[in-house]
Amino acid sequence: NTVTNRTQVEPFGMLAVMPGQDFESRGFTGGPFTPTNWVYTLSNAGNATLSWQARSSDCAGSSGLVAWWPLEGNAADNIGTNPGAVLGGAQFASGFVGQALSFDGNDDGVRIPRSPSLNVGLGSGLTMEAWINPTDISQQRPIIEWGDASAIGVQMWISVAPFGGPGSIFVNVSETPATHHSFASPNLLQPNVWQHVALTYNKNAGVATIYFNGAIAQQQSIGSFTPLTSQEFWIGR
Repeated sequence: NTVTNRTQVEPFGMLAVMPGQDFESRGFTGGPFTPTNWVYTLSNAGNATLSWQARSSDCAGSSGLVAWWPLEGNAADNIGTNPGAVLGGAQFASGFVGQALSFDGNDDGVRIPRSPSLNVGLGSGLTMEAWINPTDISQQRPIIEWGDASAIGVQMWISVAPFGGPGSIFVNVSETPATHHSFASPNLLQPNVWQHVALTYNKNAGVATIYFNGAIAQQQSIGSFTPLTSQEFWIGR
């Protein structure tokens, strides 16, 4: 099946596709999608009716999503009940879609208090993701992580020296305060460009995966355990 439509939204930030399986697309990459009035064609491999809609905002969260901080002028959680506090003088600026937070690399960040709903390590797996636009990829910086004075939890950083160095995506799936499962995917990031980064962990399979712009960048078998996600959650810092 194939469906072709023409967006009238300038720009638009999301394609809503039904059904969500076995479809191919052409005429667009990334987002927000510009110019307006561009032709976008999608097709699926099955027999189900295929349709799509361009939306500029009001994006619904995926099933199983426990928190989403779009950073649109505040640190509110648009999905759950875990608002954050902006610390260190971080400034709101233009983002990939809408607004974002700009950090100085010293002490700026968003702190989200520990919460049972954010203790996702107790489940069958976890996913953490972010859009980032680093101005400098030569220095190691945190993206998102769990952690406090008592322990380091699951982490995602950039450019960690012993794990890939400049331009790398580093992850640490902590098992206990003293047991860490760390690895990285090198030579990925570019300065002054919006890029999507993600980490998934499948507890049943014991596999952690780094994604870069939607594609698998690195995958590692680290064993089956309960990741440490019971501490405060941080964006930046």
